[in-house]
Amino acid sequence: MSERPLRRVLALFLLVLLVLPQLKCFCYAAPKDSFDPYLNMPNFGSITENGLTWKNSKTGFRVVIEDDIDLLTSSEERKLLEDMSPMTEYGSIAFWSTRGEASEVRTKADEKLDALFGEESASLVVINKALPQLSIQSRGSLARMIPTAKADGIVSRGKADLSGGLYYDAASGTFSRMNAQIQSAKTASHVRVVIVLCVSLVIGLGVAAVVLLPRRGRADPS
Repeated sequence: MSERPLRRVLALFLLVLLVLPQLKCFCYAAPKDSFDPYLNMPNFGSITENGLTWKNSKTGFRVVIEDDIDLLTSSEERKLLEDMSPMTEYGSIAFWSTRGEASEVRTKADEKLDALFGEESASLVVINKALPQLSIQSRGSLARMIPTAKADGIVSRGKADLSGGLYYDAASGTFSRMNAQIQSAKTASHVRVVIVLCVSLVIGLGVAAVVLLPRRGRADPS
């Protein structure tokens, strides 16, 4: 093989090495038709020992509502279950109502996440009526999409509803803002991928140009 075709093969190989790792980032897509066809039926969800639950049959992630101190009516629990369900594209979601000291509730919330979901991606929204206080605890990919600073901002916007005893509104608004934050995080991730891909393409084209273009001043081999 002559020197020039060899340089072309080398340039193409380098270009593939730079670009291919970035293309795999586009392989993930949120599952289509993720939700049960009976999502809006009156019997959406089921009662178990863990409270009201629903499982996304496409992703395997679950919604769990444990209203231990009865802050919500039965109809509000059903509505909240539907409000929470879109986030099961990315992880399991739970709501828990309780009362107690802040540190005690935080510890029990961690234990509840373990008991309900193990190590999978999950978020738990807690209403502690004793303070009263809203909090979010997350793990896995949901913790990366809803970092602590964002979670604090989300719950702070539910304080007015919580103080007024509008517990469904406080919880529903919290889950709605969490979902908006998840979508924002996914969009930002896609933008970063596009930027990295463009930079990789520019570098690859630059390397290809250096390898392919003849060097000026090189002596004639004859």
